[in-house]
Amino acid sequence: MALGLAAAGCRPARPVGAPLPRCAPVELGPFRHQDTVVVAADPEIAGDPSPNPGRRFLEGWQSPSLLRFDCGGRPIPDLALRWTHDRPGLQWTFELDPTGPDAETVKSRGAGAFGSWADAARITARGHLLQFILNAPADTLLAGWSAPLLGIDRVGVGRPTLRTLAALPADPRDLLDPGSSVAVDLIFTRDRRAIDYAISQSRWLVVALPYDRSYTLIAPALPDSAPTVADSSLLAAVGPDARLPAPPFWWQRAGCPVPSYPRVAGQATEFLYLGSDPVARDVAARLVALATRTTPPRWLAATLGATGRVPRAIGADPAALHRAIDSASALVIVADPTEGCSPAPWSWGARLRIPLLETRPHLIVRRGLGPVWFDGNGIVRLDSERP
Repeated sequence: MALGLAAAGCRPARPVGAPLPRCAPVELGPFRHQDTVVVAADPEIAGDPSPNPGRRFLEGWQSPSLLRFDCGGRPIPDLALRWTHDRPGLQWTFELDPTGPDAETVKSRGAGAFGSWADAARITARGHLLQFILNAPADTLLAGWSAPLLGIDRVGVGRPTLRTLAALPADPRDLLDPGSSVAVDLIFTRDRRAIDYAISQSRWLVVALPYDRSYTLIAPALPDSAPTVADSSLLAAVGPDARLPAPPFWWQRAGCPVPSYPRVAGQATEFLYLGSDPVARDVAARLVALATRTTPPRWLAATLGATGRVPRAIGADPAALHRAIDSASALVIVADPTEGCSPAPWSWGARLRIPLLETRPHLIVRRGLGPVWFDGNGIVRLDSERP
């Protein structure tokens, strides 16, 4: 048995430890249809606004959207079969599938998704026509229109039932052994042990998903300091799936809030991080190691200043991180999504931000499951949803 990987209309993928496929179908052998697909994912990190890829898969599987984008950014019909707009791009009209929910149902049940459609000044529904009047012209379809409408269930003939595991075992490699008591088909994980083990096993295929989480150091604005990008020595804390971030960062994008940098008296040497986030823990430990060198990196030395205190790393809960940022009493490591304007809720109004690194999850797929497709935003789809 083998897996077919596909993403409509882009270039071929490498199958083992490969980045997100961007290609026409790559068939790796025959597969069989099955009625149930078992999914496992890393546990959610409390207070982390980055979307868990397992949850995104489930939302995309269970709920339709107005439209989708393939891996090349081309729109694919979903609830909406066709769409038009006026010449300025202020008025967009979607013609919905007449066999699906009507426009009023989509509007009312999709209220949660409409929160991401903040560019709409008014939304009107009539029959199977849904119309958006935007605050500002848009000459292309907005990415928010591909968000799953969580109040509507997706239907389809022959779609398998999804069963999700409540949690991964302490060592997720246990799920990958042939004699495992739990048969699993898809695993969304950042655990390097599981990723490396799956790559070594012929029963599994490993695909790297898009970078989705950015770690940032928030510090008091010292007199002579300025935002900068940290150096590559931090990447060793996380492993081969970390990379240095590149501008523009979310707070530099149009429409995102711009934090102020007031000068604050005093300096901090405690690195606070979200205690439930293992990557943040490893990054904090690495920062302490760099800070205690005889000659620490210049950017870190400028951030710490000359306090004479030995730096240390401390795991904390979201409330403690929020207090530390408000009082400028510590250097705080936060994880933000790489896309959009959705920072960690306690980091609004933060002072000096130093981007540290970005990370990505992986998808481990049991060979023989069947073709897997990827939307332009990285949401995983099974073959029955193939465009």
